[in-house]
Amino acid sequence: MSGSLAIQTAIRVGARPIALTRTSQKSDKLLAHGAAAVLAVEEVDVVQQVKELTSGTGAELVFDAVGGAGFSRPG
Repeated sequence: MSGSLAIQTAIRVGARPIALTRTSQKSDKLLAHGAAAVLAVEEVDVVQQVKELTSGTGAELVFDAVGGAGFSRPG
């Protein structure tokens, strides 16, 4: 599932999608697909920004469509 499809799915179920991307180059595209906000993980403190965007609540669900080196299995 691509990021844009994940955004559309989130909207369909009534969620407020916050998209993450490595740099801000894709921000306009993700916003055009319906992301409520876009965070460039190499440019901002993601945890702090998510807290601010959710009034301190944090994310209820995190979906990673790519995985990669930053995605590790515990223990």
